[in-house]
Amino acid sequence: MCTLAHYLEVVGIATVVISLIRLHTEKIRPPRALFVPFELGRPMGDPKDAAGQRDVLTRALSLLDHTGPEPVLVDHPDPVASSAEPLGQLFDVPTGANLVQEFAVIQTAYEKFVADHGSTSFGVGDMTPNEVVAAISGLLDGATDGKRIPSKQLRFMVDDLKSLYFEAACQGRDALTSEQLGNWFWRSTVAGKAIAELRSEFMASDDKGRRAIANFMVPGLWVDKLKL
Repeated sequence: MCTLAHYLEVVGIATVVISLIRLHTEKIRPPRALFVPFELGRPMGDPKDAAGQRDVLTRALSLLDHTGPEPVLVDHPDPVASSAEPLGQLFDVPTGANLVQEFAVIQTAYEKFVADHGSTSFGVGDMTPNEVVAAISGLLDGATDGKRIPSKQLRFMVDDLKSLYFEAACQGRDALTSEQLGNWFWRSTVAGKAIAELRSEFMASDDKGRRAIANFMVPGLWVDKLKL
């Protein structure tokens, strides 16, 4: 979008970009941009927050009246915390459980979600749920040789693990917010902590492929919140 903005401006069409990745916007330098602190795929914030979405649009369009020199890059203020109750500990996971033991507790909810909805976002990699969980658990304890797994497959494993947990959390619950799911997954689960740990390991790797996928393992919003 940042690059497209330059082309549109050349033919006389004024533009405003809503940016989700500040670094890209700083490098491409569109004439006007509003950086928003939301997850990728949600440039307007929570899908059910009409007032918040209107605020984003109002702030973005107001940049058309900006009189300062271009490029203009303005930060949207941090979103106000949702009034929805936090999810807390959703499943009765034993204290000190490892990843395999934790998934064994939530697996029934995941399978029920798939049966009820007839579909799942799991499956970007060619592995079963238990294989994904076992492989990531093996990476954490050193039983699995991560160097033998291609970077692309590692990313698929992480994406699939998140899908398993998010769908299990949504089973039988209505209108969960992204904030609720994120707080539960990244702060309360072994899986969330495992992915954060792998991200730190990959970020420090000499392998460019590992460092590249590390940037996609934890949403930028949660990298900031967890101070990773």
